[in-house]
Amino acid sequence: MRQLLQDMDINWDKYVNDFEISAARSSIVYSDSSKMCTPINIVDHCILSNVYGFESASQYNRWRNVHFAAVGKKELRQVFDKYVKSFADPNYPLVTVLTSPSDVELLPEIGEFERKTLESISEQYKVAGMS
Repeated sequence: MRQLLQDMDINWDKYVNDFEISAARSSIVYSDSSKMCTPINIVDHCILSNVYGFESASQYNRWRNVHFAAVGKKELRQVFDKYVKSFADPNYPLVTVLTSPSDVELLPEIGEFERKTLESISEQYKVAGMS
């Protein structure tokens, strides 16, 4: 695994090109679309869309498709450098999960979608009496 990651680090273009990115996008879209073949999954998707702050499932789908289309080599490289390489680094054997208490002011750098998601989670904890 380490050898593969080292080789990917050096020969990035050999492993990641436009064809692989398109194939990954297609696979994700196909997988998501195939899940929509039962009524319960359609209802779940509609509820999830509303929880994320979208007015409809189709609006959420359009948002996701736009974001999938925006992912390219540069973004994948950033993810590779920031996250993937650290998983194989024996000097970095740590996974951190961050949560935000309800009384913390969210930074302005957080996008609107992420802000709505965090606020929704916080509200769910309040309703459940967990805060």
